[in-house]
Amino acid sequence: MIKRIILENWRTHAKSEFEFEKGTNVLVGQMGSGKSAVLDAICFALFGTFPALQAKRVSLEEIITSKPNKENSAKITLDFEYSGKNFVVERTIKRKGTNEAKLSCNGRFLAGPKTTDATKTIEQCLDINYDLFSRAVYSEQNQIDYFLKLSPAQRKTQFDELLGLQKYENARANSVSISNKLRDTVAERKAWLENQEKNFDEKEIFGLKQKILQKQKEQKEIEEKIAEKKIAIEKAGKKENELKKQWEEFKNQKDALLGKQADSKALQRNIGETKKMLGGNSGEKIEKDAAEKEKEILKICEEETKNESETRELQKNSDALIREQGLFEEKLVQIKKSLNELKNAKANCPICKRELGEETKKHLCRENDNEQEIIEKNQGGLSEKMKKIRGEIDKKNSAKKELAKKKENAKDEILKLKGLLKEIEVLGRREKQLSELLKEIEKASEEIEKSGFDEEEMRKHQKMLIESMSSAKNLENEKRINNELIIQLEANLKKTEETKKQLVELEQSIQKILKAHEKSILFTNSLIGAQGELREVLVENINIAMNDIWQKIYPYGDYTSAKLEIEKGSYELKVKDRLENWTRVDGILSGGERSAAALCIRIAFSLVLTQNLSWLILDEPTHNLDRHAVNILSKIMREQLPELVEQIFIITHDREMENAASGSIYILNRDKENDGATMPEKLEIKG
Repeated sequence: MIKRIILENWRTHAKSEFEFEKGTNVLVGQMGSGKSAVLDAICFALFGTFPALQAKRVSLEEIITSKPNKENSAKITLDFEYSGKNFVVERTIKRKGTNEAKLSCNGRFLAGPKTTDATKTIEQCLDINYDLFSRAVYSEQNQIDYFLKLSPAQRKTQFDELLGLQKYENARANSVSISNKLRDTVAERKAWLENQEKNFDEKEIFGLKQKILQKQKEQKEIEEKIAEKKIAIEKAGKKENELKKQWEEFKNQKDALLGKQADSKALQRNIGETKKMLGGNSGEKIEKDAAEKEKEILKICEEETKNESETRELQKNSDALIREQGLFEEKLVQIKKSLNELKNAKANCPICKRELGEETKKHLCRENDNEQEIIEKNQGGLSEKMKKIRGEIDKKNSAKKELAKKKENAKDEILKLKGLLKEIEVLGRREKQLSELLKEIEKASEEIEKSGFDEEEMRKHQKMLIESMSSAKNLENEKRINNELIIQLEANLKKTEETKKQLVELEQSIQKILKAHEKSILFTNSLIGAQGELREVLVENINIAMNDIWQKIYPYGDYTSAKLEIEKGSYELKVKDRLENWTRVDGILSGGERSAAALCIRIAFSLVLTQNLSWLILDEPTHNLDRHAVNILSKIMREQLPELVEQIFIITHDREMENAASGSIYILNRDKENDGATMPEKLEIKG
């Protein structure tokens, strides 16, 4: 029994809570008030989907409330009781992120948060899946006569699926398909077997075995030759190692001799170049020349000292003349000043302040002029002296430079002579070294002659070893090729033997397939029989239920019973009139009578197929019913139907159906003009 459901942001429900009871529960409201959304929520809470969502007439995101505000998620909480246990399922759908579900039983967590885990657990607990629930329990809006609208072929398929018979039909079809495949497989394999037997030659196996034995014998002979070659190569290798050691010693001696010979030639060449450079000069002559150059340098140093002393004396005289010239210059300036004052003097002497006569002035001027001439004459003499001294100083400086140059040249000559003396010393050591080296060369030549090593013999032995190794390599290649041939022959033999084995196995498999084909035919016939018998049993039980239900829900007396009948492989719903005649519902019944018949078969299916669940959900069941029929249906839903079904849910806009409530009744109000939320109001059931 469904006890309670809470809807949060589900369609037009901001937060609505409904509590339900046993018997008939009625939800009444105008179009768009959110009635069907409640039943969709019950279906979604149980199975994670509902008919409109399954048919993609609506998306999950569109279920989340979007008016007047766009919400991010919606949530359903459903409490229900089954087999004495209390279950709570919560499902949350999100615009962004992963949807979640949680199922608990008697307060203990069972499944979640994956929605598929919760759905699978609910199906296992209720022993019913969505397909059976949507056809036997849940009738969509104005779809109570869904089964009556189907064509005979569609009705057969739907009824067989609903009754669980379609799996027998599928098994039968699969069995026929498998039987045909087995028949075709037998034909194909027989044809292939006959073709292979024509091409297969038993003698081929014997021939391959003989060839393998021959090649194995050849392989053994080759391996013996290879073993002999390896022994010979091993002996030759040892000899080769001995010769190599001797060769290394011989080569080292020879290389040493060649090195010494090269060194002696280099020394001889160097000695010759040194003697050529000395030009026949002896060490004594070179030392004598060096001593002469030392004396020459001492003499130059003495001349430099004398020249420096004379230069200083001349500079001293030049400085004295420069001072004397300065005194003459001062005196001339004083005389010129005195003459200028005498010429401009009036009565007194500018020096002694005495009164001057004209004659005295003239006398004084003449004296000054005479003195000026004497001084200028002396100045001319001084200039001549200074010019002469400067010329001598310049000569001394030139002589100084010439002496320094001679001194440097003498030093360079001494350095060259000392270098020649060192070369003479080195020459003596090299001549001694050459003498010792020539003795060593003579000794090394004698040792090489005594060793008696024969290079030609070594080359012959190396050639013989290379030929032996090449021969062994050729034998190895021959062995490898022969081995590959043996492997190929063995593979061919194995393949031929496998072909023979396959032919035998194929013959055996054909016999097995023939037996399987016979069994599949028997199985198909058994399925057809079982399907027919099961269909008759189920239809018989449904008809028993329909007879009882019809008498309780049909308000008139013109038709006394209803039944489901199998005709020409399809299902026909029929009613019985007062004259005991059975008439097809599709043929003569009005819309209201068809609805009653459809309601009858839905209740029957619910009772037979989901008797443990005992739920029935009807959305707008009064479609095509007149007022009298609606009143009768209300009474049936309130009084008779709860005796057959534990809990019924009715969605309707017809206020007359309020009288059908025996469990709980809700009025759903909503201000559609302002996109208002659904406001459920629970009413008291009238007595």
